[in-house]
Amino acid sequence: MPEVGRDLEFSDEGDLLIDGTGDLKYADAPRTVVQDVQFRTQNNYGDFEPDPLLAADLGRYRGYPNNRQTGDSIKEAVYYSLIRDGRFQRGDVFVDVVPYSKRAVAIFVFIMAYVEDLRNRVNRNAYDQYNLVVQFAFDLDIGLITRITGVKE
Repeated sequence: MPEVGRDLEFSDEGDLLIDGTGDLKYADAPRTVVQDVQFRTQNNYGDFEPDPLLAADLGRYRGYPNNRQTGDSIKEAVYYSLIRDGRFQRGDVFVDVVPYSKRAVAIFVFIMAYVEDLRNRVNRNAYDQYNLVVQFAFDLDIGLITRITGVKE
């Protein structure tokens, strides 16, 4: 089960965020998981130079038909992008892909993450568990990924 550390917080568009004091903003533990999912699903192969395969490569599905076979292939690509480097474990990740509109699919990523409880000074091995859902839509015509709002993460 993945342990989540601290990271800088980014907007959904990938811009660094600034806190109220003008310093770079740090993400809380659940947000780091969401950002990791976003990073992998929004990138195509070769986008991230240190690890060119750290991506779901959804851009390759642009122009594909919105059918079960495409959905299953997208599901596999997203799932593999999340587990391939050990960041998330197989049993902690579930991906579902369903039709969202005539030309788009909705992708739901369910992740169980364990985060070290830094407040617990008695038991240094204490962890908080987070069950997170990250949801977004992928337009098969133009290859655009957008967040689906309305479901609490």
